[in-house]
Amino acid sequence: MSAIAKEPQPTGAFGEVLVVPGTILGGKYEVDEIIGEGGMGIIARATNIDLHTTVAVKILQPKLVHDEIALARFLQEARGVSKLRSPHIVQMLDVNSHPPEPPFMVMELLSGEDLDSMVVRRGKLPAKYVIELVLQACAGVSVAHAARILHRDLKPANLFLSRQDNGSCILKVLDFGLMKAAPSADVKLTQPNDIFGSPSFMSPEQISGETLDERTDIWALGAILFELVTGVPAFGAETIPQTLVNIATREPPAVSSLVDDVPLALEAIIGRCLAKERTARFRNVAELCAVLEPLRSPVDLPALLSGAPLTRSAAPLGDPAATLDEPLARERETTEVRVRRKPARLRGVLVLALFGAIVGGVIGLVVYSSKSDRSDEPVAKNVSTSASVATSAPSSVPPVAETALGSNVSDLPSAPVATARNNVVAQRPAPSVAGLASSPPSSPASSAPVSSPAPVLVAPPTEPRPPPAAHSTDPYPEFGRRK
Repeated sequence: MSAIAKEPQPTGAFGEVLVVPGTILGGKYEVDEIIGEGGMGIIARATNIDLHTTVAVKILQPKLVHDEIALARFLQEARGVSKLRSPHIVQMLDVNSHPPEPPFMVMELLSGEDLDSMVVRRGKLPAKYVIELVLQACAGVSVAHAARILHRDLKPANLFLSRQDNGSCILKVLDFGLMKAAPSADVKLTQPNDIFGSPSFMSPEQISGETLDERTDIWALGAILFELVTGVPAFGAETIPQTLVNIATREPPAVSSLVDDVPLALEAIIGRCLAKERTARFRNVAELCAVLEPLRSPVDLPALLSGAPLTRSAAPLGDPAATLDEPLARERETTEVRVRRKPARLRGVLVLALFGAIVGGVIGLVVYSSKSDRSDEPVAKNVSTSASVATSAPSSVPPVAETALGSNVSDLPSAPVATARNNVVAQRPAPSVAGLASSPPSSPASSAPVSSPAPVLVAPPTEPRPPPAAHSTDPYPEFGRRK
């Protein structure tokens, strides 16, 4: 059957043609079967009669062919996607917008499964598979953002895991029907306060009809991460209005409260993607990829398309601080290290202070004892007894001292003699004192052996003085009267 109606159609107008298997579109695409249908269009598998290749054809819904906005949006998707070159975006091959046939676009035919159907079939997916899938989705979305195109309808149903001819799998982003391109002189497709998108994956600013930027797609990617990991929507509700209220006013449940084996870093990433204020989210897809990449690990994507059970080995743990700004994370880490090291450093200071106090106390005690011994030492009673004490302790006075002193010890004043190395003090005999009858015992210091042969400091010899007069009352006649 031909796509052209049997009766002539008015020139310049689209005919409402029923597309069924066997319909030929554009004179070369024969419809094989209808494989899907949505609000905007019908998806069919078709064969290029000239090239004998199989393609996918998206046909605008017959009820929308006379809707100027719907037609403009349909053509915008075809033209926009045709400019994007990425293995992670479905490839646009052709488009037709000439009546009387309905508008249609031709794309590569994919074999595999979209992620929405996969979650329905399998339930929640292991974190390491989710990370790989979303990273590949980010690769496609980043190409669109670089071309100043917002998707605005990212969701699991628009992410397709495609099986390649070599048996490998790759994820592709589909359905740019709600894409928002850079401002142009064409028909204005979005009016103020217009709301477009799938409710469960719409950002708060998308719900309120605000001007959108890349961060609205970041929100959707966070909602996709949440649902793939947990198996449930982040803001699920029984009705669409309640879902929108939850998105605008409530926080999603903690991922770790629903799943046990999700890395904390991934939970932090999801939380930042779903921040109510767009300024708190990742600024672009590149930032999101930068924190997801360290969590990446090798996975067997073809296993997702099979019925085989998946291994739930944990993904790399990562660092939750990676979702923060680098300077803030480094400052927090530095502060923690400083706090941890402070007690150890304080203990070391206290030990050194205690040791110093003990050593200082011992030295002070020795010095004090030495001074006490010298102050309590009795004064020699007479010259003869003192001389005998001095000569009876040869170990306390080196030979050089004897040579310097000679035998007339009574001619020298009483003075302590100390070695230069060990500060051992040897008391010299004091002069006799008139009126004293007994001789004191020798000082312990005078009999202590000198451990080092260091020179002894002594007073120089003086000339003998004549004995004082008998009537003198000077208690120290040997020193003469002080002037």
